[in-house]
This record gives sequence, structure tokens and C-alpha cells, in this order.
Amino acid sequence: MYTVMKSARSALLPGLLAVAAAAGCDGSPTRVTHPALEIATASLPQAVRGQLYAEPIYAEGGDGAYFWDIVAGSLPTGLDLGVDDQSVDHAIITGIPEEVQTAVFTVQLRSGDGQSVTREFSLTVVHEPAPLVVHTQRLPPALVGGPYDFQLQANGGDEQRYDWALAEGTLPAGLELTQAGRIRGTPTTVQAAAFVIEVSSGGLTTRWSFELRVVPHDTDAFRITVHPVVDIPAALQPHIDAAVAAWEAAITGNLTPVEVPRVFLDGDDCAGFGLQANGTSVDDVLVLVSITEIDGAGGVLGRAGPCGVRASSRLPFVGVVVLDVDDLMPLVGTDRLTNIITHEMAHVFGFGTLWEELGLIQGAGGTDPRFTGQRATAEFQALGGTGSVPLETQGGEGTRDGHWRKSVFNVELMTGFAEPVGVHQPISRVTIAQWQDLGYTVNMAAAETFALSGGAGGTHAYRIHELLHAHDDIYRGRVRVLGEDGRSTLLRPER
Repeated sequence: MYTVMKSARSALLPGLLAVAAAAGCDGSPTRVTHPALEIATASLPQAVRGQLYAEPIYAEGGDGAYFWDIVAGSLPTGLDLGVDDQSVDHAIITGIPEEVQTAVFTVQLRSGDGQSVTREFSLTVVHEPAPLVVHTQRLPPALVGGPYDFQLQANGGDEQRYDWALAEGTLPAGLELTQAGRIRGTPTTVQAAAFVIEVSSGGLTTRWSFELRVVPHDTDAFRITVHPVVDIPAALQPHIDAAVAAWEAAITGNLTPVEVPRVFLDGDDCAGFGLQANGTSVDDVLVLVSITEIDGAGGVLGRAGPCGVRASSRLPFVGVVVLDVDDLMPLVGTDRLTNIITHEMAHVFGFGTLWEELGLIQGAGGTDPRFTGQRATAEFQALGGTGSVPLETQGGEGTRDGHWRKSVFNVELMTGFAEPVGVHQPISRVTIAQWQDLGYTVNMAAAETFALSGGAGGTHAYRIHELLHAHDDIYRGRVRVLGEDGRSTLLRPER
């Protein structure tokens, strides 16, 4: 049992102070009544093993002469109950806890006037907090006039509670940051805002700098918003811009804007960047772009595909492009790099990645797979082709059935094999008509001059396959459908 007296005057026997005698006007004794005694502290914060702990337990009422005892259970190892010499109204639990544990104990408080109360406490000792790290490195762009509700993520600290605050700068007009780490609201102005956010947990604090872009809502055209989910070398930006311009010229119809729920995509969706699309609004397609090591120099140049589609049209509103840094950086400034990025971006919009789900492939996996869309077939036949549009039978699973056949289409942009620097890869009318088969509104005038190889390019195709590389680039991750009620269902599981 611990017995702690508050001060020298607490040494008086409690019974002697229960009633104080004083002379009244008639000389009779007067009874002095003190307020009811209570332990005012209701609970104790957790302690950290190996770190100094000092937490008061406050008393109220009685006569001010307090005696503290632990009458049941025990404190965590390394802690003691004592009296702060600088105070007259509390005892203090102090020390350095030695073990991770939860201790339950009962504190008794007695006052000099004979009152006594008890209160049970639970005190948990946890491991030393891990380094506090802001897991969210970037913020998805916001759409002006569209709802935004993005949840910031952190790791480390006490792994339980994270308190967020704006440390420097200002958020875009119309948005706020909550203590729980949600950036939410409806942005009112097209702008790019830079600010610093601070997060605290387990006694630790750290900061991270962010930029949040608010993009315009264009209701009269097809707009592609590119969101780099990692640092993208500035030298790549002109090639990305050229790819966006090419497809915005070919696809012209505005799509229904999408409000992405805050918990729609998982962290492993979109090649591991799914959280970067949650909680924002999209018009018309959000393209997440990453550049990383895939398989070293040579081999796969990149992978791309949709990861979220609209329920009504099955047209994508978010997808991912992952580029191989070892293959692409040596190509900076060349037409080949622009061709590769333009090619990859097409897979986000559904080229080769949604055909099967939309029933537009015949003979997949066989010796003569075909794209059966009526409009692309008509354009193929207008070029002198026979039947529906032939698809690739060579290469890996990311090449076969998802590209035009190289031996027929030769250097067209959407075959499954890359061309050398200096070889122009046109976008044909067949490719643009394919977009129309998927449900897009298109501009056929954006097509370039193109002629089929007439069947004489088969040997050339295999030589390119050997000396250069197949794109092998169709992203095979999960594709989620956003229902009208905001719920997520799977159009395609990961395969």
C-alpha cells in the first residue's frame, strides 16, 4: 500500500479535523462543514516505455489536507505515486515505465475531516512511437465547383490518433482542413495553392509541403487531367503534354463528371496509387502517371489501363500510366518517347483494356483474334482490309489481343511493338473509329494519313520484336465500377 501525505499539516490525525470548534457569540461551539471530497481526475493518458511520465491526479473538496493511497492493484513497473511540493491539490504519478502493459489500480483519497473516496484507474504503457511520417506525398487535383474530400494519411506516432493542422500558406478558396486530416469543401477558383501541413501523434510532430491544383470544368470538350503521383522529370512534361493534345483532338465529347467517393479505391488499386484518386471530382478522365523501374533497360516500356469506370457508359474516369525510367529517359526529346506515352495513355481510355468487357473481341487467345466494333471495322475495310480488325497474336499477355496486328498495321501507333527513333507512328482512322465503338464522341479529322501494309509486313514485325521491344503494356489490375449510389463493384478482378 502506498500512503502519501500532501504536506506537513496533513500529519494531523484525520479525526481531529473532522469537526473544528470555534467560539460563537454565546460561547457555544460551531460545527464547520467541508465540501464533499472527490477525486476530480477521471482517466490517465497512456505512458510510453522508456520515456518520463508525470501525470497529476487532482483532489477537490474536503478540508484541504489530503492522504493518497493505492488500495488495490499496482502501478506499472517504474512508476510511483508521490506529492508535488509545488502544489496542494494533487498527487502525481511519475517515473519511467519499464514494461509495455496495462495496469489497473484503485486510488484512495482521504481528507483530514474524515472523508474518504476511491476511484479505479487504468494506465497503459505502450511501445516507444515509431518515427512519424506523412504517408500522403501528393494531393489529387480538385475540380472547380466539384466536391472535394481527401483524407490525409500518416504512419508512426502512436498509430492511433493523428492531429492535423495548416502550418503555413492557405488552401484553395472553398476548402478547409479538419483536425482529423480531411481536406474538404468545394473549390471556387481555378488556381494552384502551396501550403505546409503539420501532423502530430504520440508526442511527435512532422510537416509536409503540398501543392493542390484546382482545374477548370470544361463542359464542351473532352479533357484529360494528368496527376503525377511521383516526381516526374521536367524533361518528360512536353512529351506528356503532346500525348494529351493528341487524344483531346481525337476524342471531343464531354463525359459526365464524376464525384469519386472518399473510400472508393483501395491503396493497391491503380498500380498501388488508388488512394490518389479518392475524394476528388473528375472531368473527364484523371490519368495517374508514375515513372519507376519496371524491368531495367529493354523489355517492358510501360503499363497502363483504367481502374475506375462509370456505371452508365463503362467509360473510364480514372486510370494509371506507369513508365519505365530506364527505357524512357534516354529517349527524352525524341518522337519515339512521345509515341510511347501517347500509346500508353490510350490504354487508360479503354484501347485494348475494355474491349473484352464490352464484347468487342472475337477469338481472343486464338490464332486470329479480331476487334468487332462496327465503325472501326468499316474504316479498316475502307483501307482495303478484309473482315473485322485483326489483333496481335504475338508477344506477352500485355500485347496479344490488345493491339492492332503488326503484320497488317505496320507502324500505326497502336500496334503492340515500338518503333525506332525517327519512325513516325500515325494515328489512323481505324483507331479513332475504335473510340466511337467504345462510346466516345470523336473527331475523325484528327486521323493522320495511313495505309495498311497489305500483308507484306509480317517479317518486318517480327524483326522489330526481336531488336526492339513489345509494349506488353496492358495493365491487368482491378477495374471498379462507380455505381449511381456511390458504391463500388468490380468490372474486372485483378488477373
